[in-house]
Amino acid sequence: MAIQVRRGNLVDLPGTAVDGQPLFTEDTHQLYMGVGSSVVPVEIAQANVRNPRKTVTVTTASLATLTDEDDTLTMAKTFALLKVVADHYCRIRLYSTSAARTADATRLHMVPPDDNIGLITDLYLDTTDKLTWLMSPPAIGFNDDETLSPPSPPTTDIYAKIENLTGGSTTVTVALTFVPMEQ
Repeated sequence: MAIQVRRGNLVDLPGTAVDGQPLFTEDTHQLYMGVGSSVVPVEIAQANVRNPRKTVTVTTASLATLTDEDDTLTMAKTFALLKVVADHYCRIRLYSTSAARTADATRLHMVPPDDNIGLITDLYLDTTDKLTWLMSPPAIGFNDDETLSPPSPPTTDIYAKIENLTGGSTTVTVALTFVPMEQ
C-alpha cells in the first residue's frame, strides 16, 4: 500500500484528518500530520538541520601596545573557522588547549610554531585591509582537552590570545564566524 499525502494550499487545510495522515501545503511548504481530532504542524528539530553559521565576539580589557590577553571562547568541540573581524590592529591566536596557549605565549610574530603545539590559527591583522580576514580555506579547529592529564572530555572551549598592535592603549573587539561541526 502506498503512502498518500494530502496536498493543497494552506487556506484549504482541513481542521481534522485521520490519525497519521500526512498533509502538505504547497504554497507555504509546511508539513502537517492528522491526529484524529485535529491537524498539527510537524516541527523539525534544530539538531536535524545543517549547522548554521555562528559568531562569537570577545572584547578585551584595555590593553597597552604590544600587550595581550588570554580569553576562553565558547565555540564548538570541532568547528570550521570562516572569518575573523577585528575593530583595531591586533594579533589573534586560537589554541586547542590552554596548555598549548601557555606553551606558545612568548613566540614572536614571524617565528614558526613548534610542531604539534595545538595552534589553530595565528592572524596578524596590522593594516586596515586586514581587519576583516576571510579564512580561505577555512581553518578546522577543535578542543583537545582530552589530551590533558588527567584527561577530560572535549568541551566547546577554544583558547585565545589577543594582542593589541594599535600603537596606544585600547580595547580590542574580535568577532569569529564559524560553523560548528561537533556540538
